[in-house]
Amino acid sequence: MNKQTKNACLILAFAAILGSCKKQNNFQDPGTDQQITNELNQFKDLKAPQTSRSKSENLTKTQSVAADVNSGCTAVLHQQSAEFDKLSVLDPSTDIMYVGSLLDGQSIQEGTYKPIFLSADYVRKPITYSVSIQGSNQAISKTISPDLASFRNSMQEIMNANIIGQQPANFTFELEHARSKREIEMKIKANLKFSSFFSSLGNYEESQLSTKNYYLLKIYQKFFSADINIPSDGNLFNKPADYTGTIAPVYISTIDYGRSAYLLIESSYDSSRVYKSLEASFGFWKIGGGGSVTKEQKDVMDNMKISGTVIGGSSSDAVKTISGLQAFQEYVVNSGNMGPDSRGEVIAYKLRNAKDHGIYKTLINGDYYTSDCSSQLGGVTEFFHPRTGGHAFTINVNDYNYAQNGWQNFGVKFNAYRNQIPGTLPVHLFLYERANRHVYTINRYDWNYEGEGGRYIGIAFYAYPGQVPGALPVYAFYHASNNKNTYTAYPGEYAYEQNGWRNLGINFYAFPR
Repeated sequence: MNKQTKNACLILAFAAILGSCKKQNNFQDPGTDQQITNELNQFKDLKAPQTSRSKSENLTKTQSVAADVNSGCTAVLHQQSAEFDKLSVLDPSTDIMYVGSLLDGQSIQEGTYKPIFLSADYVRKPITYSVSIQGSNQAISKTISPDLASFRNSMQEIMNANIIGQQPANFTFELEHARSKREIEMKIKANLKFSSFFSSLGNYEESQLSTKNYYLLKIYQKFFSADINIPSDGNLFNKPADYTGTIAPVYISTIDYGRSAYLLIESSYDSSRVYKSLEASFGFWKIGGGGSVTKEQKDVMDNMKISGTVIGGSSSDAVKTISGLQAFQEYVVNSGNMGPDSRGEVIAYKLRNAKDHGIYKTLINGDYYTSDCSSQLGGVTEFFHPRTGGHAFTINVNDYNYAQNGWQNFGVKFNAYRNQIPGTLPVHLFLYERANRHVYTINRYDWNYEGEGGRYIGIAFYAYPGQVPGALPVYAFYHASNNKNTYTAYPGEYAYEQNGWRNLGINFYAFPR
């Protein structure tokens, strides 16, 4: 072979390499939002589906909307929304969940997600999708007819292949406040009619949000994804002849597989302590023991009420309801990685519009209400009588001529409510006049006060019987030698026990001074 022939062969070989590279790269990157318009795309002249609110309204707003005449509290509407390019799946078995699934654009705008029903003589172009499984000994792309059965069968073939090594599956979790069903929907990232999902949240009572802490715990482990291969010229669909819509359809372009959980936690603790306790417990459960969980963190975990939905895992059920700490612990420990018995379920998906293949971003509203009762809060002042040793507490310093009758003002000790608001109870005052002993209790009948000489004076103020966000426990102390009671939200500011006072425990909950 002469030198010229060798050079010609090298040139042809190099050209062949370039050609093969070009052939392998004639698809758009599945992560890009690049829009493709092409004369061959027969949906190009239709309108792109729009979200129900404009992007400029993707903001958080707060406004007072109504006042309660009886309680004096103001209802506050918190408007918020968020835009997502990937949505969560709460029902992996739904018949629309496959790569290439065509959905009606109008229904997407309305949040109903209806498939497009085509005539029997319409044949869609085949699609190619790829799967991001590492270590597979088979090709990880398939060309199929875009329908549910073909997709499931082809995915089963991929899953049955011998996969070498473990798949990376990061265990991530987020903890956020849950203040309305709409907010939970937004934070789950599921724009679906999911009333059935709330049946798994047995302890959720939206009417109790003023007195209870609810948190949404989201756990997410992605094993792999399946992505449609979008031709670089955008020629993915042949428009059906009987399609009469004016809004372009959308299609599912990406599906994530793995496992996820959406759990509602009811706790009397604040979000910081709940999060730290969960984080410590996850590590503790995973390694099977150790000294990484403190007594306080264990108390926080034991205090939780947990219920929700688990998707994926080693169970044969695609979706499972769990309830209680033990079931939650078993979920965390078991099936942490992808394996033969835990291939994962559909947990998320991405939509693109068929007009130009741009990512369809879904805007979900998460409005919720709170009650602003701050106008009803008042400082509870302590008065001390040096001669008798009595301690009196009042939310109205003008209800008695304290100073002229020998009482010293010790200042505001905590804040309570003047009027009853939802969740509070009256704190009753009993007076033992001969001893100048003032007894305050949130349970009028926890002791036979009147039977032993106490006179019922009435309601002193209103407080909470249990922990609520921002409140402090108010402790009752009793001094046996002088037969007196006192109350404080700050037991560490004075050596009560060393000076003869016995701690009777938490009486009620009020707010810091």
